[in-house]
Amino acid sequence: MGSKRYESPPIIEAICEFKFTREENTSWGSAFLDRLYGQLGGQEGEFSSKESIKNFEVEVAAGPEGVTQRIEEREGERFSTPDGKLFVRVSPHVLAIHHLAPYTSWGRFLPKIQRGYQAYCEVASPMALERIGLRYINRVTLQRPARLEQFFEIRPHVGKDLPQDFFSFIVGVQIGYDNGRDIMKLQLANAPAEADTLVVILDLDYFLAAPAEIGIEEAVDWVDQIAHDRVEEVFEASITQKLRQRLGEIKSDG
Repeated sequence: MGSKRYESPPIIEAICEFKFTREENTSWGSAFLDRLYGQLGGQEGEFSSKESIKNFEVEVAAGPEGVTQRIEEREGERFSTPDGKLFVRVSPHVLAIHHLAPYTSWGRFLPKIQRGYQAYCEVASPMALERIGLRYINRVTLQRPARLEQFFEIRPHVGKDLPQDFFSFIVGVQIGYDNGRDIMKLQLANAPAEADTLVVILDLDYFLAAPAEIGIEEAVDWVDQIAHDRVEEVFEASITQKLRQRLGEIKSDG
């Protein structure tokens, strides 16, 4: 499908994340990170800046005693472009490629994903995937009082006799694709803002729910040919023409 373009794209962060099973052929450690840095080009490469980071993973599970939550701290490394707008993040069995605002285009982001994924596979030799996800986080600022139905096709609904000027809300759905192989997590929520504004976060996370069906060699093609197209489709279906005008939709000459 053809991509719509906007003068003021609302994307504040795009993330492509790969989680691998633990049967990798290379152990995590400084030697692994040095080899990965070299595969990414080292000091002369695009991702020349590197720093150690801490990642926190939240695991939620339901059991006989109710819902439990476990937070695990994991060491990691970040390889960034000089301006910090694009970076590769790694931790044990996890690779993520991030693009911060200003977001330019999929045509610029995809090669970074391909580069990061190829470099990781060269070093780690992963055996199988546990999860793939493509996530786009969008931020839209509106002036109060704002009617969400004028801008979004997904929104909280309350009866007509109740006040419509929401100060806090969160609403979301999970949509299945390809017989449940893939899932789109779509969420709309507010974020902290000044008293006279309403900041809305539209979060789209398309992920592989049945990882055994996609092989290591097929992962980036799945991201490019399936995940990205569906993120675009759902984004456009989630906003109104009024919001498109506000974002400055660039009309195609064709």
